[in-house]
Amino acid sequence: MAMAVEIILGAALGAVCLGGTAIVTVGAAAITKEIWDKNFGTGNVREDQARDLANQIKNLATNMIELKSEVGVTASHLQENIKELKSDSHSVGVTVSHLQKNIKELKSDSHSVGVTVRLIQEELKKETKPSYI
Repeated sequence: MAMAVEIILGAALGAVCLGGTAIVTVGAAAITKEIWDKNFGTGNVREDQARDLANQIKNLATNMIELKSEVGVTASHLQENIKELKSDSHSVGVTVSHLQKNIKELKSDSHSVGVTVRLIQEELKKETKPSYI
């Protein structure tokens, strides 16, 4: 259970970090544009460069959203795997329980066999004694 919580918290933290990275990247691009405008003037920035920069920022933000989505899907798959493992471990526990029961039955049977063999040996000893004794 604790492992599942750690995985979920890790995935949530990863999603938050990816969102934070996207925000920082967009902020850095805005600051870069502002510095460019102050130092070189808006007239020196060609529109195709501005459009290219805007597309790069948009692509980066899209990638961040996709990564955030993938982290969520991964956490969901991990939760499913944990449930399956818990189910499997229960099955293993049941199997071990059945094995222990079978071992007890075998021990009981072997004891019965031992008693029976001993009784047969005693009977054979009685029958093999000379009759004159």
